[in-house]
Amino acid sequence: ALAKVKDEKGMKRVEKFLKENIETIDSRITTRGIGLLWGVDFGAFEGDVAKAVIHKAFENGLIVERVGRRDSVVKIMPEPMDTLEKGLNILAKSIREVVGELK
Repeated sequence: ALAKVKDEKGMKRVEKFLKENIETIDSRITTRGIGLLWGVDFGAFEGDVAKAVIHKAFENGLIVERVGRRDSVVKIMPEPMDTLEKGLNILAKSIREVVGELK
């Protein structure tokens, strides 16, 4: 399981997960953040991929929201999640499903 998010080691593990498991899904996906606030940016895609991802994440049991210009960033605030690793894995699964449909 991932370390408690409040500590620096936990935050680094969130960053590592995003870089290794989300950004590798498609070269157009970028992640950025600091501390407990992170975003997965779908701005390089045609269409509203972020909207499709949040709907797919909801179907898979995770509630996330869009932010940023054109609402193209999926916001991740892991602090309130009881099981951070479970939530991140649901998000990665949802992105794979949506992006896979685009190919």
